[in-house]
Formats: sequence, C-alpha cells, structure tokens
Amino acid sequence: MDEVRSVICVYFKSPVLLESFAEACLRFTSQIAIRKDEAVFLEVGRSQKLFREDMLFLRLDALARRFRGNAVIRSASDAATAFVKARYDVSDPLQLPLTSLVSYLDPFSKPDEESARSLERMITMLRRLGLRTIEDFMMFP
Repeated sequence: MDEVRSVICVYFKSPVLLESFAEACLRFTSQIAIRKDEAVFLEVGRSQKLFREDMLFLRLDALARRFRGNAVIRSASDAATAFVKARYDVSDPLQLPLTSLVSYLDPFSKPDEESARSLERMITMLRRLGLRTIEDFMMFP
C-alpha cells in the first residue's frame, strides 16, 4: 500500500530570502522544494508522527514572521493543490476560480507561454459556457 504524502506550501505575499527560509525548515523535513520568488514546499508525510499539522503550521507561521514575510500556509495531498490553496488563500480547492488552473500546470515554476495561452483560451471558452469555479468545472459533463 502506498503511503499518502502530505505537502505543505508556504506561499509568501511579500519577498523574502526563500533559500534561507527553506534551510530553516530542514528541522521539520528534508524534502523541500522552492518555487522561485513565491513559495516553499515541504513534504511532511513521514514527519506526521513527529509534528501535528496544527502545531507545524504555527511553527512555520512564526518562522515566516521571523523572516519578515507575509505568508499563507496550506496543505494538501499534492504540491499543486497545496500551492493553489495557498496562493488564493482558500481551504476548499473546489471554490477556486478557473484561472487557478494555470497554477496546476507546474507548481514549481511558472508555465511556459504557449501552455499558459492554451489554457487561457480554454478558460475563456468555459466561462462562455457559464463555468466560474473549479467545482463548476468538475461538475461539467
């Protein structure tokens, strides 16, 4: 049976030294990734027995404040969903706007222009059909 992995995304609304912040997070997990100028991802599936999620969120928030960063912290079973939840500051990914689909292309870097344009055209068509959120998209036959 595969282990369910849990990913935490710390999304910064204001610029901080992400590399230094990520290094400070090594006390929580060794599985860390950075999205340039925006976010730090922590894979905490194996650390869940060491840290309760609510306590880890408090520690990460305190650490972000020490780095003078305005951060939003969210978790999900995958990096893309954790990133989108943090970027849009929502708890339920189904309530995200359709424009958030662009962030699902690659949570670790900005999408290439061609992929982003293709997705924008698709989003425009979906809006013409009356769809506004990810939930609407998921319900679409």
